[in-house]
Parts: sequence; C-alpha cells; structure tokens
Amino acid sequence: MPFMQDFAETYRAASDDELARLHGQIDSLTEQARDSLRLEIARRGLSENDLARLREQLAEYAASVNQEW
Repeated sequence: MPFMQDFAETYRAASDDELARLHGQIDSLTEQARDSLRLEIARRGLSENDLARLREQLAEYAASVNQEW
C-alpha cells in the first residue's frame, strides 16, 4: 500500500518531538497514518511517558516563546 510507505518514510524522518506532537493528535489522523505512527514510535522504543514528557516540554517552550513576543 503506497500510502503506508509514504507515512513510514515521513515519520522515520521526523524528530521525536514531531512524533509526540502527532501522537497527541492521533484521533485526527487517518487509519494508515495512525498505524504508521504507532509503528515508528514502537521502532524508536518511545513509551507513553516519553511522549507525554515531550509534549509537555513542547508546550512549555511554546508558552515561553509566546511570552517573549
């Protein structure tokens, strides 16, 4: 299935932060995107706690950047 391969390549090239952000929005992804995302997260050995910590760090960073503007 070509779409799965496209998602797999995209997620393989993404940072852990990007994967964590996408995982936080997983319900908005297509089934193929969700499956590919879960596979890449598992391949990297990222746990739910890892993903939650990364999303928290991203939120803190976004808040600090917005305060500076």
